[in-house]
Formats: sequence, structure tokens, C-alpha cells
Amino acid sequence: MKPKKNYKNFLNKFQFSRQYSQKDDDDPKYIEAMCYAKGIGIPQDHVKAVSLYKQAAEYGNSSAIFALACCYLEGVVIEQDIRKGVSLLKQAVEMGHAGAIERLAYCYLKGIGVSKDDFQAAVLFQQVAKDDNISAKYNLATCYWQGYGVPKDDIKAALLFRQVAESKNAMGKTTNNIMKTFAVIDDDINSEDDEQNLNEIIRGAMLRLAICYAEGRGVPQNDEEAISLIRQVQQFAQLTNKRISWDEAQAKSKAIFFLFDRVDGDAAFMLAMLYREGFGVTKSYERAVDFFRQSIKNNCVLAMTGLANCYVNGFGVLQDEVQAVALYKQASDLGNADAMYHLALHYKVGRGVSQNDEMAVKLYIQAANNGHVQAMYRLGICYEEGQGVSQDHVKAAELFKQAAQMGNTDALYNLGRCYKKGNGVQQNDKVAFSLYQQAAGKGHAQAIFRLAICYEDGIGVSKDDVQAVELYKQAAIKGDTDALYFLAGRYEEGRGVPKDDAQAAILYKQAVDKGDISSLWLLAECYASGRGVIKNDEQAAFLYTKAAVKGHLNSIISLAYCYAHGRGVIQDYVQAVELYTQAADRGDTDAICILANYYIKGLGVVQDFVQATILYKKAVDKGDVDAMCSLGLVYLLNNGIAQSETLGLSYLGQAAENGSEIAKEALRQYKDLSNQSTLNTMKDADNGSIYSMYKLANCYFEGVGVEKDYVQAFALYKQAADKGSVEALNELAVCYEDGIGVAKDEVQAVALYKQAANKGDVKAIFNLALCYEDGIGVAKDEAQAVALYKQAANKGVVESIFNLALCHEFGRGIFKDEVQAVALYKQAVNKGYVKAMYNLAICYEDGIGVAKDYVTAVALYKQAADKGHVKAMYNLAICYAYGRGIAKDEVQAVELFKLAAEKGYILAINELNKRGLSYKKAS
Repeated sequence: MKPKKNYKNFLNKFQFSRQYSQKDDDDPKYIEAMCYAKGIGIPQDHVKAVSLYKQAAEYGNSSAIFALACCYLEGVVIEQDIRKGVSLLKQAVEMGHAGAIERLAYCYLKGIGVSKDDFQAAVLFQQVAKDDNISAKYNLATCYWQGYGVPKDDIKAALLFRQVAESKNAMGKTTNNIMKTFAVIDDDINSEDDEQNLNEIIRGAMLRLAICYAEGRGVPQNDEEAISLIRQVQQFAQLTNKRISWDEAQAKSKAIFFLFDRVDGDAAFMLAMLYREGFGVTKSYERAVDFFRQSIKNNCVLAMTGLANCYVNGFGVLQDEVQAVALYKQASDLGNADAMYHLALHYKVGRGVSQNDEMAVKLYIQAANNGHVQAMYRLGICYEEGQGVSQDHVKAAELFKQAAQMGNTDALYNLGRCYKKGNGVQQNDKVAFSLYQQAAGKGHAQAIFRLAICYEDGIGVSKDDVQAVELYKQAAIKGDTDALYFLAGRYEEGRGVPKDDAQAAILYKQAVDKGDISSLWLLAECYASGRGVIKNDEQAAFLYTKAAVKGHLNSIISLAYCYAHGRGVIQDYVQAVELYTQAADRGDTDAICILANYYIKGLGVVQDFVQATILYKKAVDKGDVDAMCSLGLVYLLNNGIAQSETLGLSYLGQAAENGSEIAKEALRQYKDLSNQSTLNTMKDADNGSIYSMYKLANCYFEGVGVEKDYVQAFALYKQAADKGSVEALNELAVCYEDGIGVAKDEVQAVALYKQAANKGDVKAIFNLALCYEDGIGVAKDEAQAVALYKQAANKGVVESIFNLALCHEFGRGIFKDEVQAVALYKQAVNKGYVKAMYNLAICYEDGIGVAKDYVTAVALYKQAADKGHVKAMYNLAICYAYGRGIAKDEVQAVELFKLAAEKGYILAINELNKRGLSYKKAS
């Protein structure tokens, strides 16, 4: 059942009408019905009125039948029944009721209750128009204007529009008793008031006739006559007091509404706007420019801004920012706030005028003082960022609040940001959430995105991953790129939505199409690992290259790896070195360490132990534990530099204290790593000792006591493996996987890992698991990878414990079990594994597999940060910045952001820049 309409306004219109006067309008039942409808002499009773219409209709009263038909069509008092209404209309039409004829014509034209039939509609309109019916004439003119049911005929249309327009002189004789039982083709003429509707018909006809003269449609082209008619429309609008806002005019896309609101404006300007917007005319920027120029001669300020806009966009004229600025200045000097605002925009970006933030601010202030809400918002941004004015967060927040109260959604969103960060106002997550919610309700994409983050992180509202995903979807539909990126991540993680790698890849592709570089890298990762797409190393390398060219750090490193290992590209250590150098120059410690290792091994560069030492020291200065360990080994093993046992043991000691298992093992075995022991190893190897062959292979591989020689190392690993050395079998597989000392052969590598794993070698078990997880040399099989990780984890391999935790957390190869993931992360943390500290901290912060505990999260972030983990530094900084799990401390937050920024972490750099602490990489 359809809802009943407001019958009060509708039934009030069923009064005696001179326009549709019928011989049976004197029928007592019909008159009584009208009295009840109007409350004339008796209490108003619409239900009774309809009942009497029915009675009168039963006696064949055509006016009552027509009135009842309209009730059924509109659903007034009685349930809407289109077919019944049309049937009654036809009955009244057969009785010659003029109103019914016109209403039925409208039904045929719109296909209401009958099959759409433009021809039949035109025939019926013609019948009623002969009786000087104003609305019927207007509708018939529109049929000729648009070619509805009749051949398009501008001459007939113009003639009919003129007849309707001239009827304004008789308005005083007709409008007091008009009955709104007619319907007009134009959707913008649809008032609840009969007199107002008739006024709009006449205005519409005058406007159409003006357009006929402007375009030469059905009459000789005559701009002066067109302008004269527009002035008449304006004068008529003043008399009838009809004013509609420009926003409503744009929403309806109707020229007539625009004109109503500008009754005191210049007529040439009105025509310019009609042509610029294409309201009722064929859009023509050239004609718009002509009329703007005519209007400017009359000092019309709005025409100045309109023509300036044409010069800005090259609409109807050659694009000319300088000319646009001149016009904006002219209008601004005459007090036009919109011109002030646009002139400020030009000064802000230096378009058509020298860039000048101070002048932009001055103009924003002038426009804001004149009530320009967008200028208030922009001025708030200037105060927030300290552009053209001293930075003042309090003033910025005040301006955002002022603009928000005036309906500016961007300001509402930015005020939410102020409360979120505590900029210029007391930090308040709940208020921030409320403001984001208000802006989101108005369709603001970024507000919807921020609202999703609030639900995801429990900021100002209870944590709700499902609701967060729903909001990410809404923001993504509105084109927010960040929302696409985050939504893809949630599908990849199975957080708030069932895990779906394929959907994640699709969303990353969408974000890539919108230019998001981070999504480009993650899409490449999908192709590299076969997550959600068919594994394709070539496509991965191609995407890494696209992102690397744009300066994306992770992509540069990933592409370097591809070149180093021949993944999707021809193996090229020289190219790998070039890329790692780019990443190292940007402070990435992993790239620095890899590059140092290449200098030691002479991969892609001339072997240079001194350069390697310099690079390791850079990484050590950034707190990198692996670099401490490697630098210690370089000093101890006398690899091309002056040996320093003291320095070597010192760096190894630092690394060991920070949890490096390699450093601990190196310290235990240092006494065995001497030239004499190497000589002894050679002798033992010559005598056929399997273990000595394996140790000698290690010496050639690392360059310990002998010149580094990968080919010789490979040969010795093979000899030892052939004689039964399980350790050598694993190392032989590594050589095949990475193409070290032998042609790269991932399939052979997997076969050897399997042999060593079957013999219980934990390193081989772990390496084989990696192959199954990433599809290296074998079909990707995450379930098999999990089974192997379990084997190695049970033997105490910390990397396997960590990787197994990841599988449980994200449901890779096993049912998702966040509680088990947390238990495994804890095991790895107890073994000093830094990555596990960071991941466990995230679990405590977000309540993943464990009760949310910010304090414990902070403690774990501290442990990982102290060991050089850059993301832990950043997250710890966030905790200090917002007082999450620890007392709020902006100074400490900034220090941590700086540490992370020094390691090239882009999010930390962004946070510093937001605080006005522009980060520059140390030279």
C-alpha cells in the first residue's frame, strides 16, 4: 500500500473554477462536497468531501467524477489506484470535461496508467487549447517545442508561448478561482498552490519565448527582444514574489528557477547564464561570453565573475588567467565576495598573478567578513598550516566551526580532525567521531573514511571491524583512494570481512587506477606471491618498476631483489646494486645492509671491504641489529680491512644483547674461525672428511681465510652432500635457489630441500616451507607450508614460530585462529625475535586474539623500537602523541617520528610534515 499524501493542500484545490467551468458544477452534492473540502459554512471534512464526490459521481456529475479521479491518481484520503483514476478520467472525458481531457493527455504523455502515447496526448491538448485554456496551451506549445506526438514546429511553439505569456494581463480575473487539477509537462512547474502554478506557467512561457528570440527558433533572432522578455520575467517574478535559491535551481537544472532568484539582476546576465548552463537552450559558451560582455557594460558584478570563470576554463574564449584575475579584481573592488574568494585562490597558487600567500589570506578575510563560507574554510586551512599568516590552530578551529555552522561539509570534517589531534581545541575522540559522523552523513568521502578508522581502532566509539569495512566500502564507492587501499588490506587480512585475496587484488587494482603508488606495490606483491591472482613474476617486476620510477621506496627494494635473484627479469646484480643504492641513500637500513653485503661478496660491484664497513656503520648508527652483527664479523675475520678483535667483539656483543642469534653463535664459535683452523679444515677435506668439506665450503662462501669463490663453495657443498652431509645438502639447495655458484634452478632447489628436510635438517624444513608458501620451484601450497613451519617450530626455529603465527593470524593454509597466533608470537618474543615483538604489540593494541591492552602494547613497541624496528618506533610515537597506553608526550612522539624518518619511513615523515617540522634527509 502506498502512503497517503497530504490531502489538506490537495483537496483545497477542488473549488469552483472558471477555467474548467462545467454545466453540472451547480449540482447540490458537488457543491456540498466542495464546502466540506473548503470548510465553507461547515467544519472542514475531507473524508466526507470524498464520500460526497462519490455520490455525485454516481449520478453522472462530470466535475465530481474528475475530482474523484484526481483523488485516486494522487492517493488522497483513499488508497492510490492509478488504473481506477485513469478509468474515471476517461469517463469524464467522454462527458466533455475539459480538466479531465487535459489530465488524461498528461497521463498519455508520461505513461501514467496507460501506455505512453505522445500522439494521443497532443490530440487531447489540442482539444482543450482551443478553449483558451492556459495550461493546455502551454503543454501543447511544449509538445511542438520538443516534438512530443507532433512534428517539431518552432513557429507554432513560439505562437502558443506568446499567447500564454500575454495572458498575464488577465491574471487578476482568473487566479482567485483556479483549480489545480491540470498537470504541466515541465517538472519545475509543480507547486501545491494553484495561483502559483499558473504564475509559473506564464513565466515559463515568457522564458521560452525569450529563448526563441535568442536562438531564432520560430521567430527572427533578436537579442534585444530576448533581453526585453527576460526583464518582463523578472518584473513578473517581483510581482508574484517567487524567489528560489541558485542551489535549488542547479539541483533542478531549470533556468526558470535561476531567473526567479535574480529578479533584480541584469537581463543580459540571465541569458548568459542560460547559455553557460544549457538551461532551456543549446549550451553555448560563445553566446554566454557575448551576453556576459553586454552585461558588464551595465556594471553587472555577477557578469564580471561569470566572464572571469570563462577565461579561467577557456569556455568560449582562449584561456587567459591574467584576464580572469583582472575581472575578479574589478568585481572584488565592487564588493563581490565570490570574486574576492576566487581572486584569493589565484594568489594562493600563482595563476595569472605572482604567487602570494599573504595576499590570498587578505582576500580570504575580506570574503569571509562578507559571509563567504568557502572563504572561511580556506582561511582556516591557512591558519592551520601557517600559510600567509602565523600558524594558529585555535583560530583555524574557530573558522572551521564557523563555516561548519553555515553548512560547509569540508569545514565540518576538518573540525573533526582538530578534535582528533587536539589542534586548537581540547583533544576529544568522541567529539571528533561525532563530527566525522555528521560530515559522513552529508556524503563527505574523507569523513566516511576517517569514521571507518574510528570504528577500526575504537576511537570515540566501540571497536567494530565489520562496521569499519562497511564504511570503507562507502568511501571507496565515492572514489576515496585511501579507502580502497584500506579495504583491500582488510580483505587480505580477513579483518571485518571474510578473507578474500582475490577481492583484495581487485581493490588494489582499482586504487592503482586512481594513481595510488602503495597499492601498486601491494598489487605487485600479490603477483609475486600468487595471492589472489595467478603467480606471475614478470608482472610483479613490471609493477615494481612502475612504482619504483615514481620513487616508491618498498618498490625500489623489491625490484632490486628481483634483479638480484632473477625473479621476472634477467638476473643483473649491477642493476640490483643501483636500486639498493637508491634505497640506501633514502636511509633504508635493509638496503644499506644488503648493499654492504654485495660489496663484501663483489656482487654487481668491485669487491670493497672498506665501503662495506662504511655502509654497515651507517646502518649501525640507525640502530640496526643485523648491521652490528655483520660489522662485527667483518672486523673479526679480517676481510680486507685491518683486523680488530676488540671492535669485532664489541659490535657482536651489541648485536647479541639486542637479541641477534647469529651474533651469539658467532661469539661462541669465534675461536674456530682462524686461518690455522681453515688450513686444518683444508687438510681434513683433502683426506675426505665430510664435515671438513662442508666447513671448507663455508670458508669459500664467506671468504674466511681464503679468497671468496662461490663456484668452489658450490663444488665442495656438492661433494659433502654426495657423501651424506645434510647441512651441505641444504646449502646446495640455497645455491640453486639463488643462482650462487651455479645456474639458478628453483625446482632443483626444492628437490634438495626435500631431501635435507626428510633427513631432519631444520633449516631445510624452514626453507622448504618458504618455497611452498611463495610458490618458488613448486606449486603454491599454503597448507603444506604450515605443516612444515610446524615441524621447524617444534624444533625451536624462531623464524618458523613467527611465520606459523602469521599463518594462524591471517588464515593462510590453516583456519584463522588469532588466539593461537598470539601464543606463538609470545614464544618468538621470549626468544628475542624483534618482528614478533612488533606483531604482538599490534595484537594487544587492536585486541586481536587477546584482550585489548594499550599498556602492554606500548611495552612491546618499546622493546622492538629499542632493537631498531622502524614500524615499532612509529607506532610508539603514535601512542605518545595520543596518550594511548602511556602519558601523552608530544616531545617524545616527535623524537620517535624523527628516528623512524631517519630510517626512511614515509608515514613518520608525513607526521613530521603535518606538525610543520619539514623533514630533510641528512646528507
